[in-house]
Amino acid sequence: MAHRTFIAIDLEEGVKSLLHAWARTVEARVTGLRVPSPENLHLTLKFLGEVSEAQVGELGEALASLAKNISVFDLRGSGFSLFPSQGPARVLWTGVLEPERQLLPLVEKIESRCLEMGFKREGRPFRPHITLGRIKNPEAGDHVRSYIEDNPSPQKTWTQTVRDVRLKKSTLSRSGPDYKDLIVAPLQIG
Repeated sequence: MAHRTFIAIDLEEGVKSLLHAWARTVEARVTGLRVPSPENLHLTLKFLGEVSEAQVGELGEALASLAKNISVFDLRGSGFSLFPSQGPARVLWTGVLEPERQLLPLVEKIESRCLEMGFKREGRPFRPHITLGRIKNPEAGDHVRSYIEDNPSPQKTWTQTVRDVRLKKSTLSRSGPDYKDLIVAPLQIG
């Protein structure tokens, strides 16, 4: 049996609540923005696609080996942005501040390990972000862009401690994606 998978960092409950509240503020003022449930908020490090049961086991071993050599670290982010940056927006997101300190080295180690296991390297540069909402159509994208431009992002930052990396399974349904942990690989403490 194959699973549609990705490697991610889960968000702490307080961060999920804060980011969800920010996104709901925008959703309440424009039409066409669909905000995911707070439990689905996460930071994707690498999308893998379909993997077999055997590959899940191999990925678990690889993530555990990699994670034990990386110390727990803090992640900070702030405000809203839109993808794409020009034209009708399709995604509302929040980014990570100073990712080059600890996040980008972690992503590069994951990318290298996955490459060794036969997974393809991502074609685009890694852009750390948390998706806060998806926009249904170009007209709605224009409305969301206008609202964001007229109402600057919340100036509050969010911070969380990253204690593990996770291999997650994504199951798509009419009501949206459902994510389940397949592997949790704790980072080194101290």
